[in-house]
Amino acid sequence: MDWIASMPGPQFLGLYFVVIAATLAACWAALRTVSGDGPEPMVPVNPDPYQLAWLRGGDDEVARLAIIDLARRGLLHESPGRGLLGKPRVRPSKEPPPRGLAAGPRMVMEAFKQHDLPLAGMLKQAAFRDAVRSIVDPIAAQFGDSFLVSSAQRLYVFGFGALAILGLGGYKLVVALSKGRTNVGFLCLFALIGTGVLWALTRARLNSRGRLYLERAKGAYRELETRPKMEGTGLQPQELLLAVALFGAPVLLGGPDMMYASMLGEDLRRRTSGWTDTSSGSSCSSSDSGGGCGGGCGGCGGE
Repeated sequence: MDWIASMPGPQFLGLYFVVIAATLAACWAALRTVSGDGPEPMVPVNPDPYQLAWLRGGDDEVARLAIIDLARRGLLHESPGRGLLGKPRVRPSKEPPPRGLAAGPRMVMEAFKQHDLPLAGMLKQAAFRDAVRSIVDPIAAQFGDSFLVSSAQRLYVFGFGALAILGLGGYKLVVALSKGRTNVGFLCLFALIGTGVLWALTRARLNSRGRLYLERAKGAYRELETRPKMEGTGLQPQELLLAVALFGAPVLLGGPDMMYASMLGEDLRRRTSGWTDTSSGSSCSSSDSGGGCGGGCGGCGGE
């Protein structure tokens, strides 16, 4: 390791960038190859929309689907907020829920009865989150081992990557400080950015089987990505739920069923403007490969 200790700062930052990039690529590839247990995943004839929503986006997508499902049944409706500036509310119907309504959506409806809040506030209520978990937990218990990357697998990959990034950076930092050099800002910045991107990469939920199953389901129902905007009379109930589960609530905008999606309000506007639950980390990877040290490499921890 003496050659690393004696390497000038700009050269080390170039090497460090390559090591970080290679480590991130290796960790990404490792997670992409993780597969669950069970046979080849096949899409059933009548897939469960809630299962597909959970696979695509976790609890939040299940919550959105439950709201649209209840609105489609006439059990939730949007009403004006209080006062001139009050935000619209999603309120439950005064009619009792039908006997055939599943326990999970029934609990979601009951949560709306307990709190008269704008939707953004409702999503944070414990009663609402518990109701969503009552839908999610059976699905996760049945399919989690087959379709998800386990916490242990994510932790293992993150630990390997962090050891490589922080180990090399930490070694160079110790060497620089032992020689009385305190201009280690870029070195620390590279280490922090690399570790942050690594953390984002290892948040992947689906393993290879889960991704394959979800892609096959999208392929089997690809027409539902465009039909909501083309149908003059709206989709059939099961088709509507599948469209939202596979492609998100914005797929309903511009069609006869858009009133169900519009109930999501600000949450829907964030999603249609490019916001997604999983779009983290990539913007951090655009830093230069060491040229930013400038003359004399102040901040590189080097000579």
